[in-house]
Amino acid sequence: MAVGAAAAAAAEATKDLGVNDAFMRDLGQRPQPGGAALFLLVTQRTPGKVIIEIAPFGGEVMQTSLSAEAEADLREAVQHVQAAASAS
Repeated sequence: MAVGAAAAAAAEATKDLGVNDAFMRDLGQRPQPGGAALFLLVTQRTPGKVIIEIAPFGGEVMQTSLSAEAEADLREAVQHVQAAASAS
């Protein structure tokens, strides 16, 4: 499965997870040809510390928070995407 298809599947999976629609639209318009987007699920560190550590690599940091239920649903959706990618 191509990276773009995996990203599209992940975006589709977030529709019902409580992620703000405007945030998702804005995020989808950001990557330019040849660019990339990196998604991090931070659970064992404070987001501010993670941002400090990745800042030297450049780019723009966007942040949103999920409820515990939405996080679990997102983890499940990612596992499905990974399984589909492994099968193809």
